[in-house]
Amino acid sequence: MLKRIYAVARKTWSEAFHNRAVLLIMLLFVFLLPALPFLVKGDGTQKGLVQLILTYTFLLAHLLISVLTCVLATSTVCGEIERKEVHITDTKPLRRWEFLFGKWLGVLTLDALLLLLIGSVSYGVTLHAARRGGPGDAGQEEAFQEVLVSRRPTPARAILAEDKIREAAVQELEAMRERGDIDPRVREEALLASLEAKYEKWARNIPPGARARWMASGLRPARDESESIHVRYTYQSSEGEPFGEQDTIHGLWRIGSPETALYQMRVDATPGTPHEFEVPAKAIGEDGTLELQFVHESPILAIFQEENVQVLQGRGPFYLNEAKALLLLLFQAAFLAAFAVAVSTYLTFPVAALSMFVVLVACLAGEGVADLIETSALVQPLPLPGRSRYVVDRGLRVFLNAVLTVLPKFGSYTPIDLLITGREIPLSLVAQAAAFLVIVRGGAVAAVGCLIYRFRELARVIA
Repeated sequence: MLKRIYAVARKTWSEAFHNRAVLLIMLLFVFLLPALPFLVKGDGTQKGLVQLILTYTFLLAHLLISVLTCVLATSTVCGEIERKEVHITDTKPLRRWEFLFGKWLGVLTLDALLLLLIGSVSYGVTLHAARRGGPGDAGQEEAFQEVLVSRRPTPARAILAEDKIREAAVQELEAMRERGDIDPRVREEALLASLEAKYEKWARNIPPGARARWMASGLRPARDESESIHVRYTYQSSEGEPFGEQDTIHGLWRIGSPETALYQMRVDATPGTPHEFEVPAKAIGEDGTLELQFVHESPILAIFQEENVQVLQGRGPFYLNEAKALLLLLFQAAFLAAFAVAVSTYLTFPVAALSMFVVLVACLAGEGVADLIETSALVQPLPLPGRSRYVVDRGLRVFLNAVLTVLPKFGSYTPIDLLITGREIPLSLVAQAAAFLVIVRGGAVAAVGCLIYRFRELARVIA
């Protein structure tokens, strides 16, 4: 069985290298990637340049690999059927599901080889860009400490006055009960929980002159004096209002407790943008906890949402992080290859390729497509009477939403933001992508394709 599947996969590789579209995509990779450091301009720092190169590289790789997968998988299956080469294959001791699996495997292994090439070139290009300044350069140090590294992010939990939050929620609930404002269909426990969530959100708002505290746990105590960690934070100045220069926050961070070591860092930060600063790792306590305090010195309200404060601690080399990012792209390509092979068992090449283009846009856009369906008049141009127009519109919306529910949202598995900020891509995310994209969704689509192809009549015997 393995020999038969390998033979089909090897034939797929041969077809790929004779496909002009595939060769064009490969040439784009070969010429564009090494030229990126000379084509793009960052913010003038090596860190910004490295981040820009990584962003463009992975966006380009994601798009071109996805298009390559859709074109190659549909053309190789539809081509054999339309050229009637499959008639020869079908007479051999080769099960139809083995034929489809060999096609999928051939496309996927080609994707894997291309991603390996992209990762190797990208790694070399980013190292070259980071080392432009020479040894000891401050920009080079920043690039290696904040981008070309794999740092484990540990969320810092806000230390809130939970008893006061509970007390305020209970008081409001009692006032609503006295006024008769409680809907009898709503359980009081659920209403109390929503009131507590509201007061907890308010407690995260830091007025001028106030201070806030966070506690991070599960950190590794410092091994030597030179080890450092980074504190990453993002804040909003106010909800629903545009940001401007007047929203710049001024404050003082205090890291560590009196029992360990206390470090102070004065900051001027803009809202909505992640900021980082470095502190010695010896501020971490022996129990792996780190206390953080922020003293607000600006005349505006600062809002820190949940998980807006993180402690980043170095855990591994950058190439492991990049390898996990490439795996996430490969698993997305595996789903697209399974879907493309499945639709090619029934549709002709132009229709299958167009269908895959729609599927690719839906997977990449995700929530944007769902919002567009909800807000657009889908059947407005059609000359239908009022009642029929409503029925067709509702039916089309239900169908499209069902299709979007089946298709995965690739945005949930995008590694770019974690990669360019030097944050560790968790293995749980990679395992989740493998399970849901390849095994569950890809397996379900492949099973449907195998079922269709099994009962498809490829040729008719005429007596």
